[in-house]
Amino acid sequence: MENYGLIPLLQRKVETIIVFVNTGSPLNTNAGPDELSKGSGIDAYLPPFIGYPVQSFGTFTGHNQVFAASDFAAVTHKLQIAKKAGQPVTTTTEHTVQRNDWWGIEGGQQVQVTWCHLDRGSAWECQLATDIRDAINRGIIIFCCMVRSAIFPTT
Repeated sequence: MENYGLIPLLQRKVETIIVFVNTGSPLNTNAGPDELSKGSGIDAYLPPFIGYPVQSFGTFTGHNQVFAASDFAAVTHKLQIAKKAGQPVTTTTEHTVQRNDWWGIEGGQQVQVTWCHLDRGSAWECQLATDIRDAINRGIIIFCCMVRSAIFPTT
């Protein structure tokens, strides 16, 4: 199981991919790769793609590895740097696709992935009018295109 749509793109040998990590789990900027690889402080569907299967209730991601585990620390660190800077929590990384017989992926292909992690961007929020910033911080603002989320309350 996977929620990003990454596997079908790799099956079709797409070389430039944007992955939207639409999650209710804010990225923990203080967690190291070991903690993040267990799905703590990051969306639990991301680590399995990069060599760290995470077990959670009702899901099985044990067959989802498509990138080398050695890529994990760089991806998560770059996302953390962006968040700490108050910027959109995105990064673009290069990967060699790993063979995955379960999903019928041959492997060996070079891909560029832009990871977009749903999270707050403090630099952008600082540009908003004070009353709007206050409303966001109090959970009053309703984002019309977001579902209920732990990061962005919509009720």
